[in-house]
Amino acid sequence: MSASDVFSTAFEEKQTLEPWVMQLTYGILFLVFAVMYFQMAPTGDQGVAFWSIAPGVLIVTLLFATLKMRTTVASEGVRVRTLYVVSRLIRFDEIEGVEATQYRPLLDYGGWGLRISPKGKAYNMRGNRGVQLALKNGGRVLIGSQRDHELAQAIEAGMR
Repeated sequence: MSASDVFSTAFEEKQTLEPWVMQLTYGILFLVFAVMYFQMAPTGDQGVAFWSIAPGVLIVTLLFATLKMRTTVASEGVRVRTLYVVSRLIRFDEIEGVEATQYRPLLDYGGWGLRISPKGKAYNMRGNRGVQLALKNGGRVLIGSQRDHELAQAIEAGMR
């Protein structure tokens, strides 16, 4: 049995945004909509307010409801896909170290999503657990995961 057979897909995880993040976003959108609607009430232009904001609210709602991050460990390495267009493959031979870790999303990386900070790049959607990769080129990449130990083990197995 070859390594590619063993690692056809050694690990896969799909994550969505935290429910409270989505609720906060929807609340802000509703508040913006309500303010515009009632500001236009004296002029009778509530219809204009509705039709100027409704498409944006619908687009943001659909975007947030369908936003996912998919992490896979397979024969070619670790692949992270998020934000519909972002896809990153980190080959096993680029990785120097792997560590399952707990981190502080806001303080360490400025929040969730695709982040770049002095601590390196982060791909995260929820929670405060992940796998820190030290790359041979000196870079650092954090991959958020609700199954951080399992992800770290799959990456370590692929590096052998």
